[in-house]
Amino acid sequence: MIDPDNTTNNVPDYGARHTAYPGYFVVSPAGVITERFVDGRYDDRRTGNAMVATLFPELLETGGRPIEASHVELRLGQTDTAVTLGTRLQLLVDLKLPSGVHVYAPGVQGYRPIALTIDPSPWFKALPPRYPASRMLELKAIRETVPVYEGDARIFVDVIIANTSALMRTLGRAPGTSQPVMIAGRFQYQACDDKVCYPPAEVPLAWSLSVAMPDRVRAVEEKKSP
Repeated sequence: MIDPDNTTNNVPDYGARHTAYPGYFVVSPAGVITERFVDGRYDDRRTGNAMVATLFPELLETGGRPIEASHVELRLGQTDTAVTLGTRLQLLVDLKLPSGVHVYAPGVQGYRPIALTIDPSPWFKALPPRYPASRMLELKAIRETVPVYEGDARIFVDVIIANTSALMRTLGRAPGTSQPVMIAGRFQYQACDDKVCYPPAEVPLAWSLSVAMPDRVRAVEEKKSP
């Protein structure tokens, strides 16, 4: 797919006009395209791991250590740890609630919902979090029905590693090496059970990445034997 925007708005500093968009197509055994992923910029490239996480989120395991938090258990995960400029990866937060404990979902009225926030950085752009579907809980004592999470819930955040001339120069000072980048954020919530709503809490979060220069060497074309 050729870039329809051939202006400087959508061409990286080192790129050229008429550059093809990167994209993924999922084809069924019958040859039918069932999914299509083509993003809005040349330098917005989903990783293979991020694609698998999008199509089969149940296969993605956090593998991270528990994050200390009151009344809930948090685990962090990410689809990739080693990336290049222009990479799109996914971060995730797994939330596990003890039996009888709930937290409020985004969109609730009159209560404090959960919120995942990623701190800004020149190295990346974080897209808005994707929260799972909630369920409606009847609070019989006060005769209200509200959206909540109980049991297990998983939150995703897409992160695009920035592709700017300044970062290219930073990585270019030491070709062949990578730059450690920390993605910092925070998770806000208020846990409640059948009798008590505990004080609102905020937990700091952090993911680690290694960012390297993109591989700009073309693969060697194999010569076919006559």
